[in-house]
Amino acid sequence: MNYKVLVIDDEPMSRALLRLTLQENDFDVMEANDGLAALTMIGQQQPDLIIVDVVMPSLSGLDLCRIVRQNNQLGAIPILIVSAKAQMEAVRAGMRAGATHYLTKPISRRELMRIVTDLLPAPLTP
Repeated sequence: MNYKVLVIDDEPMSRALLRLTLQENDFDVMEANDGLAALTMIGQQQPDLIIVDVVMPSLSGLDLCRIVRQNNQLGAIPILIVSAKAQMEAVRAGMRAGATHYLTKPISRRELMRIVTDLLPAPLTP
């Protein structure tokens, strides 16, 4: 079973780096460049994990976290914030908004995969 991960970032290079790292590790990756487009995708395709930046046009990553957490059908999806905002207050704000984990940019591929693996349930074995 391949996990579906939705990567949301308005920076194409950031999305590409995340996508390539995840795909190298056999994840199915969907992408959105803003929070509003992401909400539509989340509702239609229900990813196993959401990776989101904080600062984006139309709907911030924090607002997206709050909306997802308030939805009974989507609220349990793990949300990983990946942001350049490294101040402790920014991290606290992300966690209060409903993030499961917060990583600050730049991130290493190894650290990303460690966190992603920790956030997803273990695959079922036959």
